[in-house]
Amino acid sequence: MSMIPVEGRKGLYRDSSTNAIINTNSNDIIEYNRLKKQAKAKENEMIEIKNDINEIKAILTKILEK
Repeated sequence: MSMIPVEGRKGLYRDSSTNAIINTNSNDIIEYNRLKKQAKAKENEMIEIKNDINEIKAILTKILEK
């Protein structure tokens, strides 16, 4: 296996046997994981807000039926 530097991209190498791009910059990997975790938290927050809105709608519907 030979690592070929990717032109214009510091820290990225192409594995000559698999053609895979490999990132050797640990700071990039840490930042990617941080952003991924942040996006998941936002997604969970949106789901929670949608559930709250549905609950409020159900309560309002019950109030209006009385």
